[in-house]
Amino acid sequence: MHMSEIIFDKEYIKAKLQEVLKVAHTDSRKWKIKEHSDRLQYSCPVCGDSESAPGRKMRGTLYWKNLMHICFNETKCNCSFITLLKKFNVEIDLQQKVNIYNYVDSNITYKKDDDNFVIDNLDKLIDIDFLSEYLNTHSETQFSNFEPVKKNSAVYQYLKYDRLITNFENIYQAVFHITAKWKENVIVILNKSGKKVLGFQLRNLKYGDKRFFKIYNFEKIYNIIHQNDTLDELEAIGYNKISNFYNILNVNWDKPVTIFEGYLDAQFYHNSIGAIGINSIDEMSFLMNDNLDLQFFFDQDNIGVSKALDMLEKGHKVFLWQKLNKDLIANKKDKYQAEQYCLKIKDLNKLVQEMKNPDAVNKLKLQNYFSNSIFDKLYLNSSLYKKN
Repeated sequence: MHMSEIIFDKEYIKAKLQEVLKVAHTDSRKWKIKEHSDRLQYSCPVCGDSESAPGRKMRGTLYWKNLMHICFNETKCNCSFITLLKKFNVEIDLQQKVNIYNYVDSNITYKKDDDNFVIDNLDKLIDIDFLSEYLNTHSETQFSNFEPVKKNSAVYQYLKYDRLITNFENIYQAVFHITAKWKENVIVILNKSGKKVLGFQLRNLKYGDKRFFKIYNFEKIYNIIHQNDTLDELEAIGYNKISNFYNILNVNWDKPVTIFEGYLDAQFYHNSIGAIGINSIDEMSFLMNDNLDLQFFFDQDNIGVSKALDMLEKGHKVFLWQKLNKDLIANKKDKYQAEQYCLKIKDLNKLVQEMKNPDAVNKLKLQNYFSNSIFDKLYLNSSLYKKN
């Protein structure tokens, strides 16, 4: 949804702000609201603003671009418009609240800054050492032994010898306590830059029906360790929007960026991002509007191939599994057996496992199998795959 499509009632916002001012200030001179093209200006209702010049200092500002209340008298007054209403028990219509969320979501400023990707200044990112200590010393978090991957641990063995992952820079291990008597070793894939954490995914070491994974977006982590000062709900929109995309703070946006459906696949491909499933790809429209060089590596199943076809028809570069399969079986004597072998490889990690080579990307020169040519639709036939 584009910002121009968002129903955003400025007069309604102004009326609700007026209610706040009348609740907060007994002096009617502080009820005045001054309108600007990009903001509303008024006497801050949280700190009371000026007593010596009531109604003239007007240190409170509500910015239209993000609906944040900013006070130029006391920074502790700063909060979102929704939180400001809550502070003074001013109710808001549910549909108007939904509209505000949609508006803020569509109007968040994302941009390239040199080689980095930033939203405002991301000043609330969480230090990994602080996070580890907190999770290990507070049993209610359900974590213990939250730490870097230890050599020869269960997680180490699983990653190195089963998944063939050798780079543990953004991976921790932990014990996750599901109940008082049920606990499991888990991999913690950290979405971080340096020592600053944006979010993480945890997953156990099992397969099939016994496998599980959980996503901890930024808001969830922040609120766990700041229970008495939780993240402002409108401010959380921006953090949460990017916290689910693994490695988004580390890629070089001046070079091609590869998007995967999952976190682990991104471990094998340089300058890549891992999503939390194919549906979350649709939430990446904020990247697709910035003239970035993106290419999409979907899983080899009917859903992934259908999505690849859709993206190719929209002009995006996608990975052509069936073109790779064709080349892999070209020199095999038993074509049927080779074809069945190829079709059971669902994703990049499985390809690496079957080849027993962590460097399968370079070995097979996988970069050559991306295309945005409409003529390559012939390699995107989802009927070859069993329905999920």
